[in-house]
Parts: sequence; structure tokens; C-alpha cells
Amino acid sequence: MISFPGTAATAESSTRGHEWMAEATAGHRFILGPVTVSPFAGLLASGWKAKGFTESGAGAFNATVRDQTAHALSTQAGLEGCLNLPFGTVMMSPRLRGAWIHELANDARSMDAAFGSVDYTISTRKPQIDSARLSAGLDVAITPRLALFGDYSLQTGDATRVIGAWSAGLAYGF
Repeated sequence: MISFPGTAATAESSTRGHEWMAEATAGHRFILGPVTVSPFAGLLASGWKAKGFTESGAGAFNATVRDQTAHALSTQAGLEGCLNLPFGTVMMSPRLRGAWIHELANDARSMDAAFGSVDYTISTRKPQIDSARLSAGLDVAITPRLALFGDYSLQTGDATRVIGAWSAGLAYGF
């Protein structure tokens, strides 16, 4: 909604985008009876891209936002603990995980836009350099190499509010 004396309009728009994420992690498992403790370290990479758009419906007050991209590369180091509980031929393993995340890129990103014929750029704040990721999950080992998993993770830092994510899937071990 655009509203000020003498003008009232509604600007609308839509855009499309995509995001990718990749993670490579290595560690070692220490088995202490039904408890497994695993220190780990790894590399996290991600990218995001959104198509540009021009608003419609507000005449001279429509804004244009250009294509946007962002990339991140982080290291992680942490500890995971799980309890292995056999149920017949299936192994249920609830787990907790904590990691320190360190962002390697320390540059602000920019967003290019235009209002009418006036171009402008908005710079974002620099990314959070250090944060913590905590997660809890459940693995269900169907065979020694095949498992179902579910997980909820929280990531936070001094400038980052809590970011939560659910994940679920199928894992195959080599």
C-alpha cells in the first residue's frame, strides 16, 4: 500500500528464485555401550538467486528490483551424541548435536533497484561471522547401511535471530 496526501495506490509483484545447499562433514564415532559420541568438522556452502521484478498497479510509484544473488561458505566444528536403542531388527537413535559455525565470507551484499528513473543500491549488513547450530533428531536404521532420519535445527548468533529448519530423509552409508 502506498498512501500519502493526495495519493493512494497498491503496488503488486511476484518473483521466482532458487536456493542450493551442500555440506561435507567428517568425524569419528566413539561407541560407549549404547551411547555414541562423535566429534566432527566440515564445510558448508550455499547459494541463492531470485529473478528481478517490476511492481504493477501503482503507476509512477512502481519499483523495479534487479536479479539478486548471494553465496556463503562456512566451516563447522562440533559434537554429536546419540543413544542407540534396538527394537527388534530396527535401531532407533535419538540424537543431539551442537556446532560452532564460522562464515568465511565477510562482505555485505547489495540489492539493486530503481524507483521510476532513479537507480539505487541497498547494502545489507555483513553476514554473521560466528554462530551456533543446535539440533535434535531421530534416526531409524532399517539395515546397517539404510536409515530414515528426521531433524530440527536452530541457528543463532549475536546479530542473527533464531533460524529454524526441519529436515527428513533417507540415508545410505558406504
